Amino acid sequence: MHFLFRLFLVFFTSFYLMSSPALPAGPKLPAMHAQAQAWIVVDGASGFVMAGSGAEKEINPGDLVQLMTLFTALEIVGNNTELLQAPVTISAQDSLRPLSSRRLYLVAGETTPLETLLNGIAVVAAEDASLAVATHLSGSIEAFVEKMNETARAIGMENSRFVSPIAAQNQRTTAQDLAVLAVEMHRRHPKQFVWFSQKEFIFTNHTQRNRNLMLWKGEDITGMMSSADCTDLISSWHREPIREDGAMPRDIFAVLIGGTNADLATNDMLTLLRFGRLEFETILLFKAGDTIKKVDILTGNREKLEVGTSRPIWVTVRRQDIVSRGTGGFSTEFEYMAPVIAPVSEGDRIGTLHVYFRGKPVADFGLDAMHDVGMGSFLSRFVDSVRLRIKPSQNNAPLAVPDKSNRSDREKTDE
Repeated sequence: MHFLFRLFLVFFTSFYLMSSPALPAGPKLPAMHAQAQAWIVVDGASGFVMAGSGAEKEINPGDLVQLMTLFTALEIVGNNTELLQAPVTISAQDSLRPLSSRRLYLVAGETTPLETLLNGIAVVAAEDASLAVATHLSGSIEAFVEKMNETARAIGMENSRFVSPIAAQNQRTTAQDLAVLAVEMHRRHPKQFVWFSQKEFIFTNHTQRNRNLMLWKGEDITGMMSSADCTDLISSWHREPIREDGAMPRDIFAVLIGGTNADLATNDMLTLLRFGRLEFETILLFKAGDTIKKVDILTGNREKLEVGTSRPIWVTVRRQDIVSRGTGGFSTEFEYMAPVIAPVSEGDRIGTLHVYFRGKPVADFGLDAMHDVGMGSFLSRFVDSVRLRIKPSQNNAPLAVPDKSNRSDREKTDE
């Protein structure tokens, strides 16, 4: 019986890292005053939820749905700059919006570049622009909404359902899903993300002010999206990577929905961003493309398989732990199904890297094959098949095997 196919090997290694927010006695939650239905603050690099309340509660996104509309449109456009500059013909259905709605005052029959409409959605949350973009890119509102839901599922918005590119009944999402959306917008579309920093938008000699009051709260704060009365907000704070004090880059995103009034909502949003900035710090464990582990592989044309990740691995840690505990205490274990059998293709999921601080879990990261491994020669495959048969059956259990690598080995891996 090939029992080894069910055997897990666990490798431990010590990291020269900082401490973790997964420990007891975490930071005191921020004081909130707007009585919001839901709020959340997350780190943009690690995705770590630093604090939240009602974040998984299903709610109607209202005007915030247009962030999903904008993201979906940008996903459709991709790197097609010609499509971005293409003229969009405005229909009567697009232009006839209620007087109370936010709009660019588009005129039926006229054309406007797609990029201009997208910019108007980002700054003004213009309903007429959202409808025109949806019809232009997908042929109909219904087809575009289907693409919105497909895109939401693809990026991990597990509790969201959209029926329109603008505010409507029967739409649902969560503060947590909107935080996922905000992070992905920044990661996938950095060039267009700068639109959210615009305090006003000029279209056909008509100037409209950005309704998100967070833009006036600090130079490093980005407005992103808000309701017309600014009681529903998505905002972010960013620290540039190049700093005289050597600080790492940092991106914090916060969502607040259902505040009692604009002043209290914006003050609470500012509190969330400050909380994330002052109470936590985010550190880089591995750069994109780093080889994190080498594992044995059988029946292949190579004896070792390099395992890592195509994306950088970040961990968010409590700032107080950095000061009080220093950089010790972190450990990891790499769990995978052993033995690995060829053939293996680059990008195949091999196992999971578990990160701990003093034995308490911090985060898990999937690790993939960093290169292809083809089938070996007939002789090598025969030898490996014998090896599979002669291993003692008492090893058919998860094993924790200490890794002999030291800190210098870890530092060399990161280089």
